Amino acid sequence: MTPFAEEPLEEIALDPAPLRRVLAQLRFPPVASIANEAFIGPFQERLRAKYQMLRPETTVEALFGPEGVLQQNATKVWRLHDIEEQWSVVLAPSFVTLETTAYTSRDDFIERFREVLDAFHVMADPAPALVYERIGVRYVNMLTSEDATSKLRGYIRPEMYGSLAIEMNDGMEFLANVSQAHFQLDGPQMQARWAKLPPNAVAVPDVAPVPEPSWMLDIDVFFEGRAPFDPADVADSVRHAATHAYRFFRWAMDESFIEARRVQA
Repeated sequence: MTPFAEEPLEEIALDPAPLRRVLAQLRFPPVASIANEAFIGPFQERLRAKYQMLRPETTVEALFGPEGVLQQNATKVWRLHDIEEQWSVVLAPSFVTLETTAYTSRDDFIERFREVLDAFHVMADPAPALVYERIGVRYVNMLTSEDATSKLRGYIRPEMYGSLAIEMNDGMEFLANVSQAHFQLDGPQMQARWAKLPPNAVAVPDVAPVPEPSWMLDIDVFFEGRAPFDPADVADSVRHAATHAYRFFRWAMDESFIEARRVQA
C-alpha cells in the first residue's frame, strides 16, 4: 500500500479507536463584524439545534522578536458546543472551525461541517465578496500504555520507527522521539507528526498530555491560496483532504493493528 494513491480506502471502524480529535477549518481575511454579538446571534440560531451552548473566548497571539515578545493581540472568538462538549464550532474574525472528540465517520463529519459553512455563508454579507485562504482537516490519533511501549513496534510500520529502531541495552529505556514530514500532494499539502512520549509530555501545544506513555500520530492536510468562498466547494475540498489523511493513517499502522481492532459486522 502507498500512502499517496488517489483511490479512496473503505473506512474500517476500530474499537477501541485511536482517534482522539478531528478538526476542519476554513481561514479567510479578517471580518471585523464577527466579533460583535449582532453577528453571532443569527449564526447561533442556525446551528442551535445541535450546538446548544454558546460562550465567548479570548485568544492571544504573540509576535516574538530577538528581544522577546514584541506584540500581543487579543481576539474575541465564539464557541458553540453541544451539552456533552463532544462537538464544537469556533467562529473568529479570520476562521471557522468544527472539532470533535466523538468522530464516527467521514460522511457524518463533512455533513456537519457543511451545515456550519452554510450558516456562515448566509451571515457573511455580502457572501459573494468573501474569499478563503486556507482549508484544512486534521486527525489526531493516540496510543497509550502498553500499546505505546511494548506493543508499539507491532502496531506501526517500520518506516515510522525513526529512532525507535535503535537497539537499547538491558536496563535502558527509550523515553521520547518526535518525527515530522511535509508533503506536497495533488493540490493539498500534508504535514504528519508522530511522537513517542513519556507521561505528561507534550509534542504539539494544542494536544493535551496524558499521564502515561503515549504515541501520537497527527495528520494535517490543507489547501492554501485565495479563492471565492462556496460551501459546496469547500466541503468537497475537505472530503478530498480527509481521504488523503485516512490513507496515510492506514499506511502508517500495521495491518495487525487494524485487524486486531476491526469492528466485526
